[in-house]
Amino acid sequence: MAEQKIQELIAVVQKEAKAQADGEDGAHIRLLGAAEKLKLAIETPAEFHVRYRFQFLQNYASRILLELGVLDALCSRKEAVTAAELAKETGADELLICRLMRLLTPIGYADEIAENTYAANDKTRFANQPAFKGAEKHHFTMYTEVGVKLIGYMRSGGGIHQFPDASHMVPPYPYTHDGKTLWEVHDEDSEQKADFDLYMSSRRQGALAPEWWETYPAAVELPTVPGGLKTNTEAVLLVDVAGGRGHDLEKFRQKHPDLPGRCILQDLPSTIQDLKDHQPKGCEMQSYDFFTPQPIKGARAYFFRDIGHDWSDEQCRRLFGNTVAAMDKDYSRILIDDFVLPTTGTGVRAASMDIHMLFTLAGIERTEAHWHRLLDSIGLEVIKIWPGSPGMHESVIEAKKR
Repeated sequence: MAEQKIQELIAVVQKEAKAQADGEDGAHIRLLGAAEKLKLAIETPAEFHVRYRFQFLQNYASRILLELGVLDALCSRKEAVTAAELAKETGADELLICRLMRLLTPIGYADEIAENTYAANDKTRFANQPAFKGAEKHHFTMYTEVGVKLIGYMRSGGGIHQFPDASHMVPPYPYTHDGKTLWEVHDEDSEQKADFDLYMSSRRQGALAPEWWETYPAAVELPTVPGGLKTNTEAVLLVDVAGGRGHDLEKFRQKHPDLPGRCILQDLPSTIQDLKDHQPKGCEMQSYDFFTPQPIKGARAYFFRDIGHDWSDEQCRRLFGNTVAAMDKDYSRILIDDFVLPTTGTGVRAASMDIHMLFTLAGIERTEAHWHRLLDSIGLEVIKIWPGSPGMHESVIEAKKR
């Protein structure tokens, strides 16, 4: 029976591999899923649990190599390099490099060429980009700090408080950091903030996710309004609420220079101050806290990217509600770029993000039904949920004031 299942799964892998080679939409994600099912069918229960139980050590190994400068040294070479050469260049211990690479090469992090000899591959070089080094440092620090105290936290406070609504209910991250939130820690730790900013600047790079204005066909949908887009000097086309350093807004403006109206980046005063010498091209900047009334009235679109998942439903009603009050019922739209989880078959990446939000911000990734309930409760009507790449579960929710 097991052999028959394996043969059936091999056939599925071959089918999806051909579909990917033919450029079929969604085939890559289906191929990854089929290959994972095949691997699980081949593994014995004991093999599965050994792999599962020790997988976190891979993260320790890669983080150590990053800290030692070995990742940089490995990627600086076009040819293979020995552990001895890496040790001489970085000052790291030769034996330690060998032991760490022994764990990482079997999972594809780099290539083992010969005894104690390695070469960077496409995955090594991808990991060595500034944004992804920042991501690895950010996630490693956060998960290890929370993880080491997690069970003590659960035993001391009656489990895990997903959405604390009382002063004695502390989420996992503040418990680990003397009551401070992630943002408060970043205010005090410039290295962690820098790593986080690097991660966020290119979070979707290489993730097969299109830009939001491709998922939501902005060039078609934004002008589709009775009377067309407003063209007076005060008209606002797009407000990027809590848009960080403005990467999304600047790229949107560059992609659609002919759409009339102002583009405004909103974020907290500290972020806007940091950008005073690096203002996104073609965009205005404005200090704004989304827990206060929205000062820009009647814009064509208000854009929120990866904001809702940071907050509980109660807090989302407050922050989105402030913008709803500023919307023009007939003209304005709210665009929410976030995960929209299916009721079954959620991908590992999306499910991981949900647990990530639970541990770090007491947030949540929501299902479609959950999003509908939340937005309906603040007077919004969902017009359409525009899905992103197949299997990624990142979508753009378009809604109007009811």
